[in-house]
Amino acid sequence: MNDVHLGDIAQINPRPATRPGSDDVVSFLGMADIDQDRGTTTTGHPRRYEEVSQGYTPFEDGDLLVAKITPCFENGKIAQARLDYPLGMGSTEFHIVRPDPSLLNARYALHLLRSPEVRLAGERRMTGSAGQKRVPANFLQGLSVRLPTMDRQRRIADVLDRAAGLRAKRHRSVSSLDTLRWSLFRSSFGDLLSNDRSWTTAPLSELIAGFESGKNVVAKDSGDSSSRYRVLKISAVTSLRFRPEESKPAPADHQPASHHFIRAGDLLFSRANTTDLIGATALVQTNHDNLLLPDKLWRLVWREPDEATPYFVRQLFQQPAFRREIGRRASGSSGSMQNISQAKVLNISVGLPPLALRQVFDEKVSQLEHSRTRLARHAAGLDVLVAGLHHRAFRGEM
Repeated sequence: MNDVHLGDIAQINPRPATRPGSDDVVSFLGMADIDQDRGTTTTGHPRRYEEVSQGYTPFEDGDLLVAKITPCFENGKIAQARLDYPLGMGSTEFHIVRPDPSLLNARYALHLLRSPEVRLAGERRMTGSAGQKRVPANFLQGLSVRLPTMDRQRRIADVLDRAAGLRAKRHRSVSSLDTLRWSLFRSSFGDLLSNDRSWTTAPLSELIAGFESGKNVVAKDSGDSSSRYRVLKISAVTSLRFRPEESKPAPADHQPASHHFIRAGDLLFSRANTTDLIGATALVQTNHDNLLLPDKLWRLVWREPDEATPYFVRQLFQQPAFRREIGRRASGSSGSMQNISQAKVLNISVGLPPLALRQVFDEKVSQLEHSRTRLARHAAGLDVLVAGLHHRAFRGEM
């Protein structure tokens, strides 16, 4: 099995073999047309060649499109073109890789380029200023490729395609449950900010007595493992899902107050962040005996604990209209960090459906969450499996 450079077995950013006529139709693709799950593009959008002949990147059906700009490259925006027309035109942020079909299977090359090792190596070779860094073409030209026989390349590509397809199916199942949760809230209650269902109007202080915050204590060394306690970052909630791994070590001698510990059932709210991210809310599903609240995350305190409906309130706080209202009420001199006071949150008036309806919603969503947790765990296992297969495939172990 030989190792060769990708540039020796594939063309990098080739010119079109022929120039279409002005009225010929081509497939136009943007970055959003990359399907990362399947590793293919959409068929594109038909355009007259004259409309897109200047300022765009040409490619052919079957070529590999590699996003060169950060963070698209690191996130795996790499796919094989599947077009309705022989020629495509697309973003200038694409590198084009056209494998020699007698030497390199296109799907094998695709999975190589999407492998974690190649993406990490490409990230290290990026050039440019922060936020505008790009993978240079010469990184692809000189990329070392382990080149088994064509039959073996096809077998490896088939295994990786099937594994990636199974992973994508599981992730779509998780996403469908999230979509169902949003749809259930909207169909049950409408827009509670505008109160288009004419529910009784009330300030949030009718539901929430207030908020508890923690303390921002940080070890001098971010890699310090001597303390058993870790303090959450605000990024633990910005995805609207609780991410306990987004935390930093507390000082080794820190003795936290009892009310600083994260507990199952906590509904956490980001009181400080950028305008787009302030007010992000996430629900803690399990106990974490070593995680602590920081000062920029609040825990909601229920006015009537026996009547708490955390799934309802979480969904309310995650509604786009509600997030915009939080952003509107926030203040701060810096555009990069805004803050909001408890009073400004608690004074927001919303339509308030009857408790019985809120409890029915919570029961339904609780069941959805159990299913989602199971599917997400399975999807995470498939992520590990696919990463392992990639590692083995390109080390010559498959």
